[in-house]
Amino acid sequence: MKLSNLLVIFLIFILMMISFLAYNGIISDRRIQDNSNSLIGFNKVSGIMKDLQIYTLLLKTTDNMGEFNSISILMDSVKLEFEDKFKIKTPDCIEREELNSIISDFEELSKISDEIKELQKEKIENREIFDSKRDPERNMRHAIRDIAYTYEDIELTKRVSKLIYYSKEALFQYKNKKKVDSWLDSIENLKNRLDEIQTDPSTIDHLLNNISGYTSVAKEMGDIVIRESNILVLEDEKVRSLNQIIEKQGLMGEKRQKRSDDLASSLNNTSQESSSNLIMALFVVMFVLISMIFFLFVSVDRPLHELTHTINEVSKGNFDVTIDKKSYISEIRDIKESLGKILTSMKLYVLRSKKKR
Repeated sequence: MKLSNLLVIFLIFILMMISFLAYNGIISDRRIQDNSNSLIGFNKVSGIMKDLQIYTLLLKTTDNMGEFNSISILMDSVKLEFEDKFKIKTPDCIEREELNSIISDFEELSKISDEIKELQKEKIENREIFDSKRDPERNMRHAIRDIAYTYEDIELTKRVSKLIYYSKEALFQYKNKKKVDSWLDSIENLKNRLDEIQTDPSTIDHLLNNISGYTSVAKEMGDIVIRESNILVLEDEKVRSLNQIIEKQGLMGEKRQKRSDDLASSLNNTSQESSSNLIMALFVVMFVLISMIFFLFVSVDRPLHELTHTINEVSKGNFDVTIDKKSYISEIRDIKESLGKILTSMKLYVLRSKKKR
């Protein structure tokens, strides 16, 4: 085998070994790193859902349309952030079933938050209408009270007092249908008592007109109160559903966090393993290099010394030296064969010269 070919094979072997180990280490590290980064992104999903829950609960407590619009914008930004998280590569440790569960739960969460948003918007709008009628209702109630007290009728005064009492219970305390009905009934009872009183019809008509206008306002405000009460019940039901989803995703998030920690540990172990493999590869290369040096010493350096000694002997006139033509290196073998031919030629030349003499 030629020396140049041997050196080329040796270099190719070393390069292939280093490249193979480096490639495997890089691919393994990159895969684990990509999975770890993706899983970290997916772990933030629980936080995003939690943010949506917080904004939804905050929205539920506001009675101001300006604050309502600001919180709605924040909720929309959270939904966009969630969509961005799913543009990244899905980690290998996230199963399709779990991925579908995450998407399904967030869609349900978004749906519930949108429903709460619509309910709260309706509640705020109704509250604005309610507030616009508070002063007229109070003024009309006070007018009815003042006129009724002029009759000096004990039963009429009692029914006016009940009207005032039930109005406060219905509008500001209990805010439910039962109290609204009691309030409306108290107005009707007041009208019935006026029919029983024997007095100036013109005065009665004036009071009845006030009561009729008050009844219209009371029905509008009563409807608003009942609707607001129903909205609160619906919102509470939806908040319970929302909390259940968050609790479920929180448990799933803990499991994903554990897998993320395991991946981080695996990445660390892989890095250490890659370092160990690289060190092992260096030892192998060193071993092969030392073996190659020894092989070159045996196959090249020693034969060259032998050839040098043979040439020195020939230069002294000693043509009886023997040349070992065996060698693993073709170049050394060719040199020995050529030197052998030269030595043979010189021996023949000397013999012919002696014969001529």
